[in-house]
This record gives sequence, structure tokens and C-alpha cells, in this order.
Amino acid sequence: MNEPKYKPTLCVGADVHKDEIVLRAVDKALGHEVLQRFRVTNNLPGAQAAAATIAQVAAEQGYTRIEIGWEATGMLWIPFHRYLSREPLLQPFELELICFNPKLVAKFKDGLVLRSPKNDDRDAFDIAARIRFGELPVTYVPGDFWQGLRRLTRYRYRLSKALSQEKMRFQSYAFLKASDWKRVKPFANILGATSAALLTEFTVAELQEMTHDQLVDLIARRGRGRFADPTATARLVRQALRTSYPIDPRMDEMVTASLAAMWDHIRYLDRAMKRLDQHIARYIDLIPNPIITIKG
Repeated sequence: MNEPKYKPTLCVGADVHKDEIVLRAVDKALGHEVLQRFRVTNNLPGAQAAAATIAQVAAEQGYTRIEIGWEATGMLWIPFHRYLSREPLLQPFELELICFNPKLVAKFKDGLVLRSPKNDDRDAFDIAARIRFGELPVTYVPGDFWQGLRRLTRYRYRLSKALSQEKMRFQSYAFLKASDWKRVKPFANILGATSAALLTEFTVAELQEMTHDQLVDLIARRGRGRFADPTATARLVRQALRTSYPIDPRMDEMVTASLAAMWDHIRYLDRAMKRLDQHIARYIDLIPNPIITIKG
């Protein structure tokens, strides 16, 4: 049985931060440190300096393979990865870039040093040691197009969650203001434009002081003619106000101000999601046979 051919390998651990990257390198076979700790700025000149140093050491000491790894935390590592994967200085070597789940490195560290203090210099060495250990995870990093599309869809997901939470919060505050509003249901949707206008622009006291005709006229104007029977709707509004728990006037003013701010936020989130939907749709058109039944 043929043994796999040994390839002199340099294992480089990179501890990536917002402002800097700390690097250390060890020999895969012997485990001794080949390249002592050095730091570069986490920007293009820093990445160029890191690649040049690694390539120089690898060439001088006869390495044919380079394995560089880091913890895939947040997005701080992505530009560094993109640069190294295309850097001409590293092309003569068999290059592997490894993105570790931070938990894999943390568990490995526990086996090396019990209760080890948080130390950036040590972190880079531990990552290099983890690479040397082997059993490396399969690393898949999407290309630039997919990275961009991922940012769009993930941010849309976050906006969607924020919008859902803000709508729930709005309804909770509306209950505090007029507890029977949703049960009596003067409007089909408590978050509809006319319902929101009454809840955010007028206090309970101001709505109660309106005559029936004034309330009918307000609902007709705000509804822009969409209500078949504004008089019946006004009657239900007055009923909801009458059967709701009473609210202190000062509290009413503060809750109304809060509802107004929430309503502005809800409309902003809704507009932002629609803008993202337009961008996503434009780029989805470039993909053959996409699944478009699920928004975002």
C-alpha cells in the first residue's frame, strides 16, 4: 500500500481582530515555531505584508504547502480570506485556508492549557497548533457574488424579525391605551393606516371629546373613501373607548407619543424591506432556476 507522500507544511494561525491580525507559524511535522509572533494591520497593506512574510519564510525553509487558519467570527476575517486566496505570492505553494468554528478552537485550547488566560499571542499559536493536529473542517467560503447576496438576504431577515417585534410591541402599547380596541375591532387591522392614525395622533381624551360627526368625518378622510360605512366604524370606535380600562391623562399622552414613534419605525422598516426586496429580485434574476416562492 502506497503511503501518502510527505509534503513539508507550514501551519499559520491568525487571530483576526478589527484593527489587527496576530500571526504565528509552526512546522506541521515537528511542531516547533518557525515564525515568531508578528502583527499586521487588518487592511490591504497589512494583508500584503502578512502574505509576503509567510511566502518568504516558506520559500527559504523549503515548505511546499501552507495551511493558514483563523476563527470565523463575525465578518472580520472575510476580506483577509479573499485577499489570501488570490495573492500571487502564495500561488507557488499548495495553499489551504481553514475557517474554524470558534468552538472547535476553544475545546482544543482547553486540552492544551487548563484555565489559560485570554491572550492574543497565545490564541494565534493555538490556532496554528490546531491546524497541525489535523482533522481539519471542510471550509467552504462563497464567492463575492454569493457573499453579497448573503448580506442582502440576512439583513432582510433581521429587518423582518425587527418589524415583527415592533408590530407586537405596538399592539401591546395600544392595549395599554385602549384595552378593548382589538376586541371590539372597529378596524379590520389594528395596524391599518386609519387605526394607526387614531392611536398615534390623538389621545383617548381627544377622541372621546370629538362629536360623532367629527369622528365620522375623520375616519372618512383618513380612510380615503375605503370605508363602506364610516358611521358604523365611528360607532365601534366610541364603543371601544367606552369599554376600555380608563387611563391617566398624562400616561395617555406618553403612551400616545410612544405609539407614534413606533409607527414611524414600523413604516421605516417596511420601506427598508421593500428596497431590499428590489435589490434581491434584481440579483436573483441572474441565478438559473431560483426558488422564489419564499420572500427574501
